[in-house]
Amino acid sequence: MKVRKQAVLFTMVVLFALNATVPVFAEDTAEKKTPYTIEYSKVEQTVLGNNLQVNSNMLSLDSLDNKNELKKKYENILDTVSKASQSLTAILNDPDASEELKTVAKGTSVTLSTLSKILDMQEDTSEDDFELTDLQTDLANYQIVRTAQSLFSTHYQLQYNIEDLTDSRALLENTLSTAQTKYNLKQGTSLDVAQAQDALNTLDCSITNLQNQSKAIDTEMNILLGHSYNDTIVFGNVPNPDTDYTNKIDPDSDLTAARDASYNIKIKRKQRAILSDETYKEKDKKNALNDDMELELQNIGSSLDKQYKTIQEKKVVLTAKQQKLATAEFSQEQALKKHEAGILSTMDYAKIRYNTLSQQYSVKAAMLGLFQEIESYKWIMRGLPASN
Repeated sequence: MKVRKQAVLFTMVVLFALNATVPVFAEDTAEKKTPYTIEYSKVEQTVLGNNLQVNSNMLSLDSLDNKNELKKKYENILDTVSKASQSLTAILNDPDASEELKTVAKGTSVTLSTLSKILDMQEDTSEDDFELTDLQTDLANYQIVRTAQSLFSTHYQLQYNIEDLTDSRALLENTLSTAQTKYNLKQGTSLDVAQAQDALNTLDCSITNLQNQSKAIDTEMNILLGHSYNDTIVFGNVPNPDTDYTNKIDPDSDLTAARDASYNIKIKRKQRAILSDETYKEKDKKNALNDDMELELQNIGSSLDKQYKTIQEKKVVLTAKQQKLATAEFSQEQALKKHEAGILSTMDYAKIRYNTLSQQYSVKAAMLGLFQEIESYKWIMRGLPASN
C-alpha cells in the first residue's frame, strides 16, 4: 500500500483555498435584515450547496482528486528525468568524453536526482484511499443535511407548543380575573388570586423558554444553511406525512436495499480492501473489520424493523387523535348552541373551545411525528445509520 505524502507547497495552497472559502460575516448592526424563507424540500440542496463544513469537506476531497491528476504529470516528468539520467550516466562512463563535459554531467545528475526525490514526494493516495475518503465525505455531508431537516421539524414542534400554551393563557387570564373579582366582592380569598397569578406566571415562563429554544433553532439553521447566524429565517410549511410511501414499504426487500446502501458497510469494506495480508497486525485488523461489518448488518436490520414498527404506531396514534379532534369539534358545535341560548356560560364555552384548539395542535404534532419517522426510514434506506 502506498504511503500518503503531501508537498509543503500543495498543503499551503489547500490551506489558502480553505481560508478563501470562509465568508467574513459583517458585524451586528441595528439595521433590520431581509428575511429569507426555507422550504423543507430545499433544505438538502441548500445545505449541500452553502454549508461551510460541507464546502470544506468537498474542497478537501477535490484536492485529493486534483493530486491524482497531478500525479500523472509527475509520472511523465519522472520518466523524462530517468531517461536524462541514463544519458548522463553514459557520458560519465564514456572514456572519450572531456572532463568539462563530465563535470557538467555530474552536476546535472545531482540536480536531476534531487528533482526526482521532490517529485517522488508527490506520490498521491491510492484509488482505494480516495474512494474511502469519498465515502466518508458523503456520509459526513448527508449527516449535516439530516441534522438540518431534523431542526426544521423541531422548529414546528416548538411552534405548536407555543401556540397551544398561548391559547391556554387566555383561560388562565380569565381565571385570574374571576378570582380577583370574587375577592373584591368578598366571595373569594387572596390565596385564590395568588394561585391564579402563580399559574399564569409559570405558564409565561414556559412560553418564554420555548421561544428562546425557537430562537436557538433559528441560529443553528442559519449556520447549517450557510447564512449568518443572526439572519432572519422563515420556515416554510411542514410537509404532510407521505402515507403513500408507508403503504408501499416492504421490510424484507428494504432490508437488502438498506444494507447495500449503508455507508458504514461500504466504508468498512473499503478499509478492509486497503489492508494487506503482509503482517499479522493487518490480518487482525481485517478480522476486526469483518466482525464490525457483521454487527453493522445486524444493526441495520434491527434499526429498519424498529423504524417500520414506529411508523405503524405513529399512524395509529394519528388516527386516534384525528378522531378525538372530530369529537371535540362536535362538542364545540353543541356548546356554541347552548352558549347562544344562554344555557352555557362564556367561561365554560371558552374551556370547550380551547380543548378543540388543543386537539388541533395535538393532531398537527402527531402528523409531524409520523412525518419525522418516515423521513428517518428513508434515510436508513439511503445508507445513513439510524438516529438514536
